[in-house]
Amino acid sequence: MRQKHDQRMLNIGHTADASIEEQVNRLQLIANNTEDVILQASLSSRITFMGASCYPITGYTPEEVIGRSFTEFVPKKELPKYFMRIKDLVVGKNVNDFETYILHKNGYPIPVEFSGKLIGEGNKKFINAVMRDISKRKQVAQELKELNDRLEHMVRVQKSELHEANNRYRLIMEYASDLIATVSYDNDMRFIYVSPSHKEELGHPMKHLVGSSLFEYIHEEDTEKLSQVRNYLLDHKFKGLITGTLKAQYLDLRIRDMHGSWHDIEMSLTPLDSEIVLISRDITERKRSVEEIQRKNVELQELDALKTAFLNTTSHELRTPMTMVKGYVEMLASGILGSVNADQRKSLDVVLRNIDRLNRLVQDIFDISGLESHTMRFQPKSTDVGKLVEQTVETMWHFAQGKSIRIDTTVSNGLSEIVVDGDRIQQVLMNLLDNAIKFSPCDSEISVNVGRADDVVVFEVRDCGCGVPPNEVNRIFESFYQVDYGVDRRYNGIGLGLAICRGIVGCHGGKIWVENCVGGRGCVFRFTLPVNPVIT
Repeated sequence: MRQKHDQRMLNIGHTADASIEEQVNRLQLIANNTEDVILQASLSSRITFMGASCYPITGYTPEEVIGRSFTEFVPKKELPKYFMRIKDLVVGKNVNDFETYILHKNGYPIPVEFSGKLIGEGNKKFINAVMRDISKRKQVAQELKELNDRLEHMVRVQKSELHEANNRYRLIMEYASDLIATVSYDNDMRFIYVSPSHKEELGHPMKHLVGSSLFEYIHEEDTEKLSQVRNYLLDHKFKGLITGTLKAQYLDLRIRDMHGSWHDIEMSLTPLDSEIVLISRDITERKRSVEEIQRKNVELQELDALKTAFLNTTSHELRTPMTMVKGYVEMLASGILGSVNADQRKSLDVVLRNIDRLNRLVQDIFDISGLESHTMRFQPKSTDVGKLVEQTVETMWHFAQGKSIRIDTTVSNGLSEIVVDGDRIQQVLMNLLDNAIKFSPCDSEISVNVGRADDVVVFEVRDCGCGVPPNEVNRIFESFYQVDYGVDRRYNGIGLGLAICRGIVGCHGGKIWVENCVGGRGCVFRFTLPVNPVIT
C-alpha cells in the first residue's frame, strides 16, 4: 500500500513539473514574440531576463545583455531620471509610461517608454518591466510639432497680410478718385457704404447719402436701364456666385451733384452675397474730349478727301499740258520747227529732263491719290519673276552707269510664275533701285536678290549708301516724308516713292520694310509677295 502511495505522489509531482514547464515555455514564447520588450532585473538593475524582441530595437541579443547592469545601456544624461524611477520601484511604487533613452549597440540613442513594478517577497524581490520603442511616435510627434509651427507661422503671416491688406484697402477707399460704394439689392438700391471720394464727385454730405436711394441722384431717363441691371444681378446672383460666371455689369449714366448739375459717369456694378459694389467714375470731360476728337476726325476725313480729290484733279489737269509742252520741245530739239545751234540744243535737253522729272512727280501724285482713294487699278496676270527683274535692271542700268555703279542680280532657281500686276511690281523695283542709285556713292555696287521663303517670294535691294537713321526707319514709308540728311538737299524728290511702294505691295498682300546693314554702311529694302494670288 505504501509503495502505491509513493508512486501516486511521484506521478503527481511529475505532472506538476510538466505543467509548470509548459507555463514557463508559454510565457517565454509570449515574451519573445511581442513587439514590446519584456524584461526582469534585480533591485541593483542587473538584468536577469530579456525578451528576444530586444534585438530589433537595441541590436543586442538577450544573451548579450543578461547578467549586465541596465545602467550600461542608459545615456549618462538620462541616468538621474532612471535612478529616480528605480527608487520608486524599490519602495513599491509602480512606474507607468516613463520616457527615456537607451543606447543602441551602434551607439545612438533610441527613445523608449517603460512601465514596471516590483514583484516577489522577501529576498526574492525583482523588477518586472515592459519596454516599448517609441521612435515612430516621437517622429510623428515631431512632425506634428513642425506642422503646427508652420501652421502658426502661416496664421501669423496671414494675419499680418490681412492687416496690411485692410490698411491698403482702407487707403484705397479713402483716397480713390472714383466713387466706391455698396448698395442694397432692394428696389430702391439704398446706399450702405460710401467712400470719402463722394465729396469730389457728388458733394452730398455722407449722412444724406447713406440710407438714401441711388435713384434719387440718377437722371430719370437712365433709371430704367439701372433697374434692368439691378434685376439681372438679382436674378442671376446665386448661380453666378457659385459658378463664378456672374461678372460686373457696366453702364453709362447721368448723375446729379448737390448743386443740381448733371455729370456723365461710367458705373460698374459687381454682385456680392448681400449687397452690390458700385464704382462710379466721372467721364464728363472725357466724353467732351471724345466728342471733340470725333468732330475733328470728321473734319480731317473731309479735308483728306478734299486733298485726295484735289491731287487727283490736279494731276489729271497737269498731264495734258505737260504732254503738249514736251511734244513742242522735242520738235524744237529735232529741228522740225527750224534749225537750232549746239547751245540751244543743250538748253532744250535741260528743259526735256526737267519736263520728264515733272511728269514723274505728277505720276507719283496721281498714284498716291489712287492708292489713298482705293481707285488705283491693277491688272494681275501670271508673271515670270526672273524676266521682271531683268527688264527692271535693264531700264535702270543707264542711270547707274552715270555714277559707275554696278547692279548685280541673283534670282533663285525654280521660282514659279506668280500672279501679280507686273507693271506695278516693276514700278516698286524701279523706285527702290532709283533710291539705291541716288544714295550710293560712285563706283559702288547694288545687289538685287529674289528667293522664296515658305509661301512668299522675297525681293531684296541692297545698296552701299548712308543708311537710314534708326529713329526714322518706321517713317520713311509715309507720304511726303523725307529723311533729313542735312541742309544742302542734295537728293531731289517729294517723298512719295516709298509710300507708293508700300501701297502697291500692300494691295498685293505683301509687306515691305528696311534694315540697315551691319556696320552702318548701306541698307537693305525687302518686300514680299504671296505665291498664291491675292488680287484679282
